[in-house]
Formats: sequence, C-alpha cells, structure tokens
Amino acid sequence: MSRHLLRLLLPALLIVCVVGLAPRAQAQSSRQIWSRVGGVDPDVTLESVFMVDAAHAWAVGHDRQATAGYAYRLALIDGRWQIDLAGSFAQPLYAVAALGIDSAWAVGANGLIVRYDSTGWSQAESPAPSANLRAIQMLGDGSEGWALGEQPRRGPSTPVALRYSGGRWASASIESGPGGDTVASLHLGGGGGYAVGSSIWQLRDGAWRLEPKPALCGEVLLGLLGSEVLRGRGWLR
Repeated sequence: MSRHLLRLLLPALLIVCVVGLAPRAQAQSSRQIWSRVGGVDPDVTLESVFMVDAAHAWAVGHDRQATAGYAYRLALIDGRWQIDLAGSFAQPLYAVAALGIDSAWAVGANGLIVRYDSTGWSQAESPAPSANLRAIQMLGDGSEGWALGEQPRRGPSTPVALRYSGGRWASASIESGPGGDTVASLHLGGGGGYAVGSSIWQLRDGAWRLEPKPALCGEVLLGLLGSEVLRGRGWLR
C-alpha cells in the first residue's frame, strides 16, 4: 500500500498524516526482520507493548470476547524472546507503562488501574470506575503520570483524564468535542503533552485542551510518535 504524507502546522506541533503501510525497505534493514514470538494464547489480542530496554518488555491485551485481561513480561535470552504470563484480570487491559523489569502500570476497561512491583499486583482506586482507559504514561521515577480514555454513554462518549500524583489517581479536566470523543494515545514530556484519538488535545496548565484536527487525517488518530513532539515535530497516524 502507498504512504501519503501531509505536513500541516498546528500550534507547537508539526503533523504528518500517514495512510497505509510504509514500504518494507523503510521499516527494516536487510539484516533485521520481524518475527513472531510464541507464548501468547492465539485467543489473546495484544493492545500495547512497552520496551523497558533492548532486552526486556511488557505487553498487555485481552481475550477475543473482551471479558478478561492479560499482562506479559518478555525477556531476550540467548538471542530468543521468552514470554511469561505475569497476570490475568477480570477486565480487558488496553495500555501499559513500565518503569523497569519489575515495575509497571496497566489500565483497561471499567476504570481498571493495576500496578506491578516487588510485592506483585495491586489494584489502584479509580476515580472513573466505568471508563475505558486506553492510554497511560508515567513520568520520571513514576511519582507522576496520566491515564486517558473515554466514558461510554448511551449517546456520544466523553473523554476521561486521570492524573497520578501524591500516590493516588484523581480526575482532571479534558475538553470534549460536540460529537463525542475517544482517546487512543498520548505523549508527555517537558511539562506538557499531546493526546490523540477522535480529536487532538494539548496538555496546558494541568488541563487537556482541544486542538484543531486536519480533515485529511481521518476520523480517528491511532498514535503519536516523535522525540521532539513538544518542540513542534512529530508524527500522527
């Protein structure tokens, strides 16, 4: 499939909309190829992967019926990836953010927020117990962080933002568009951040504000990447 790139200037953000798949030659060199890692039940759909370093990773997902969630730890041993089931949950998991090999947060359906540390898994109290939390990022040593998602309703869904500070999660302000909103991904750093989904949000002064979305980017943006997003350069897809 072809890739169409469109550069549009938003306040503090240069967006490139990517449609389709990149040519294989651009994704991998001749000495690097993608290969399947065994160890995950074929009934499980993985939603999020977080690389701790070049040899360790976390991954989370859910079963085909979206009635249970699973968390996995991966380790590169003797040139081969080994995967272990680290935990199973009564709700689907949608996103994971790791602070190390033995430290991670994961979020999912019905406001599920879980943490893994040296004592094992624990569930945090959620200020949005019926929300679908789809993105999480922890900052620094993990004492600060954000989780975003949406609140399902009979009508249009509304976005949800939760902030972690002082050892607890609390609701934060996030603007909602007229047609309802969902959140798919976020990127934080340097005191600010962006989130994308059915809309684009910028984190300013502790609140998520709507930003104009280019029409040619499609109805839903799935990801936000780039090491200089907050300096005005990044990728949206």
